[in-house]
Amino acid sequence: MDFVADADSLAVLLLASLGYEPRPRDTAMDRFSLLYTRAERTVPPVPYEVRLSTEIQRNPRYQTRRKALDEIVSRLKTGESVRPYLSTRAVRAAFQDTLLLTWGIHHLHLGSIDTVNKHGFVARKRGASDLLLLRIKDRTAYLIDIVSHDEPDLFDNPRLLEIVDRNWPELHFASELVTAEAFSPEQVKTLRSKRANFAIHVNGRAILPNAGVTASGVPIEVFGWYWAFHGELRNAEADVRRRFHEYFPQGIAPSRCMPAVQSVRLVDVEPDFFVLRHRETQHISYARRVAAQRDEGSA
Repeated sequence: MDFVADADSLAVLLLASLGYEPRPRDTAMDRFSLLYTRAERTVPPVPYEVRLSTEIQRNPRYQTRRKALDEIVSRLKTGESVRPYLSTRAVRAAFQDTLLLTWGIHHLHLGSIDTVNKHGFVARKRGASDLLLLRIKDRTAYLIDIVSHDEPDLFDNPRLLEIVDRNWPELHFASELVTAEAFSPEQVKTLRSKRANFAIHVNGRAILPNAGVTASGVPIEVFGWYWAFHGELRNAEADVRRRFHEYFPQGIAPSRCMPAVQSVRLVDVEPDFFVLRHRETQHISYARRVAAQRDEGSA
């Protein structure tokens, strides 16, 4: 029984279904990171509270793009997928969105759902559509502004951070111990190209929009989430060993307990449960995901 290895096997299959071509040196951490960042990039379909900046409400496009905007807001509030409004590249497993990775800002295309094409995306004029910029934090969607896709230096412009910081300063980490410069869009672009993590001076203070990324473009927070997931899996293993006959009471004699335990495999991961299958009987059981559950076997 090795739920960590089983989870990695599931990741391999899921990435293959997304068209990902594996690299020879890919590790379990790499695969977890690809799936984690894709999930974040495509906006998890859960209900969000929606907040609007002062700037977006004053923007003339707030009215001219109201139909598509209202569709998106409704989907965010009800937990319906916003995939139709994403960039077509966002759904690719290996795509890296530098605006999201470095500043935590998503962008959605403001086309109405009645224009959706055969691939499931709303119509957008290449390089010239209007975009909704937003930030997702926990269960809240912060709508920043509506801009034209052809705006110069759009994704590198610190003006976006200024809007976020004026409306929701709590989304940024700021400390008097951190120093920073007021970088131009061109300087931001250069720093990003070098995979640099940098504080930036906006609205009179030095801020860090998020925890930063590694040189390979992996968000630093992914490492914490990976090991937390790893811990959940090991906790579930320990609980199955302790209470095997409660998970799989069907037809396994106590004398065969150890071989039976070794035949348990992780076959799916749900938001609240791990789905388990006993290989010999094919019975399914569910282990609740409790990261804090104590692994008595290691005490």
